[in-house]
Amino acid sequence: MFTGYCSGKLQRITGSERLCGSFTVEAALVMPVVLIAMAISIRYGLNLHDEAIGNAALNEAIEIYGHFNRSYGGDGELYAEEAASMRLSSMLSQKSMGADIEESGDGCTGSITGVNYEKTITDNGFKPEQTMRRITLLDAVDD
Repeated sequence: MFTGYCSGKLQRITGSERLCGSFTVEAALVMPVVLIAMAISIRYGLNLHDEAIGNAALNEAIEIYGHFNRSYGGDGELYAEEAASMRLSSMLSQKSMGADIEESGDGCTGSITGVNYEKTITDNGFKPEQTMRRITLLDAVDD
């Protein structure tokens, strides 16, 4: 039977092994720090998730707006905002995000705003000639 000063090793008392009291005190000091760090990282992950959803919703709304205005001659804004609001309903941490789509020149401008987040995307419309010129230029530079 061993008794006496505990130096961080297992102490033997009456045939059974037990930990010293200092381990309990250290765990009581370390565990809140670990739990707070986990909570902060989970919150950061939720914010990243919501930003990704917001970006996807805004891109989809801009595409829907352009498609409806080019193909059907109008009502793109209504369908785009409805699609964005449906996508934004799956937010985890920022429930108060909203989308706004406006016509600007040949294309449209969409913005999404939340509590700590704001994103604006401008679409200049579909211009196939300009796209073909850029592809030709890239092919020429690549050679």
